[in-house]
Amino acid sequence: MANLNNMPLEYRSEDRWVVWKRNKDGEKPPYKLIRTAYTKKLRLAGNASNKEPKDWTDFATAVEAVETGVADGIGSPVKEGHVFIDLDHAIVDGKVNSEAQAIIERLDSYSEISQSKTGAHIVAAGVKPTEKCRKGGVEIYDHQFIYFTGDVIDGRKTINERQEALDWLCQETFGGQPDAEPVPVDELVLDRKARPPADKLDALLKDRLFAQTWKHQREDFDSLSEYDMSLAGFAIRSGWSDRETHSLLIAFRHKWGDEDSQEKSVRPDYIKRTLAKVKPEADTTDVLDLLPFKVVKVEQRGVGESTPVKLILDDGQKIEFDSTEMLLSKTRARARLWQYDYDLPKKAEDRWREITKALIVLKERIAVVTRAEAMRTCIDDFISTRISLPMIERDGSISDMFGSGLNSIAVDTKGRLYLRLSDFARFVRVHTGMGGVTQKSVCNDLIDLGFKKERKVSVTGKGGKREQISLWVSPPKLVEPVGESKL
Repeated sequence: MANLNNMPLEYRSEDRWVVWKRNKDGEKPPYKLIRTAYTKKLRLAGNASNKEPKDWTDFATAVEAVETGVADGIGSPVKEGHVFIDLDHAIVDGKVNSEAQAIIERLDSYSEISQSKTGAHIVAAGVKPTEKCRKGGVEIYDHQFIYFTGDVIDGRKTINERQEALDWLCQETFGGQPDAEPVPVDELVLDRKARPPADKLDALLKDRLFAQTWKHQREDFDSLSEYDMSLAGFAIRSGWSDRETHSLLIAFRHKWGDEDSQEKSVRPDYIKRTLAKVKPEADTTDVLDLLPFKVVKVEQRGVGESTPVKLILDDGQKIEFDSTEMLLSKTRARARLWQYDYDLPKKAEDRWREITKALIVLKERIAVVTRAEAMRTCIDDFISTRISLPMIERDGSISDMFGSGLNSIAVDTKGRLYLRLSDFARFVRVHTGMGGVTQKSVCNDLIDLGFKKERKVSVTGKGGKREQISLWVSPPKLVEPVGESKL
């Protein structure tokens, strides 16, 4: 476990702890603990509630459960007067990204790295200003469990009073819009045999990413809950009703889940919570309606920030931006639109950041016609940064070539490209002009090009420790083997 002493004293000193253990669906439900009468050993005793103190235990007992292998981690319900902020995808390659860092610095309260090592937790004293809980990668709660790690960020071990900063964060995250209406129970389907409308499902299956999700083929998802969120997002953006969306989730879990997973699909609390999380994210695409025209397609040739971008309108008109950077800049974009006789409404100016996300990031909403081309361009650019492309002349040389950590790319005699994903994804993030680039998105794009994660090698990691990494390998003849071997 991480450093226990870093966890907030306000929580460690009270009997308000539970444990969690990852199940076969990749989910992490909270559990109660009991100690057997004769052996005095701890064991799990059913799901714990964040509203029932009888389900909680003391800090030492929760830690003992993890140390003896009974549980995977510990957690505590948010204390009254505290607010818990969960930042998804905040950490890439061990570093906090700039957006999450700005939030952490503004809150300046207890901050830690999450269990996945890709997210961040913040706990601050104050009152949650809105009923809304989630939008994008930001979740804000005044209930819920906090799964503590004690892996603090920048030495921030203390929970501080931060009401003004909480007000700011909620305004930045949710804006001044009214809270969404809760999903009524009578709008849900409580029949495990329910199936979605066949015609609407067939229409969605034409989308490559939806089809991958429906077929349970997403390598970037670890749990059925992540699949539920993604499927619900597709359905809601396509105008499905709550009942139809719920039927979609029931059918999916019936096909891919076990008995417990299927039962979860008809639990009103779980479905209402899932739809409540997804709807604010799905609604962000509606910001495109604030534009004085309708965009039907986005064309982007290449991936650099200097790459030209074209917005294709429903009447066939094309609005050209000199670069992605120009589109992302509200001031420069407004000036360019004025040249096309379009005035940018004030509401659109206020939400320009969301508009650009809807244009560039949400590929299920728009057609980025050159995504495969853009990724191939990235591969070519990555190759061009090398003085020569290392040649793999024999199978045993692969570990030698990548094991030193000096090489990130190589080619064999059949023209198959070998990539170290973390290094290539870092290159793409630095050199691309498209938002939303993560290691997972790069992984999906490589899969579209026929790459497979099929070779493991031992490399020297941080602190000189040896670790196993996977290499991504392309189909034959992706590139011409050029240059001299570095071996």
